[in-house]
Amino acid sequence: MGNVAIGVEDLEGEDPGENDDDNGVGKADLKTLAKGIGGKQIEDVLKHDKRYRVFDHIPEERAGWIKVTLDFSVIIDTI
Repeated sequence: MGNVAIGVEDLEGEDPGENDDDNGVGKADLKTLAKGIGGKQIEDVLKHDKRYRVFDHIPEERAGWIKVTLDFSVIIDTI
């Protein structure tokens, strides 16, 4: 996964240039960005995906799978 370039206005509490790469492009830590994303935003993106919709008949279980996947990705990032 590549770096995400974002504008200074997206980095609350960070000084401009703090996370710049060699080209002067600002990059935020994906963990920091992910903290601002809630379940509703994830669901809004996934609801257009056929792999998500195929489990419309078991929404609670599907939500659990997403939560486990997100929790697992946080654990992997700390290793």
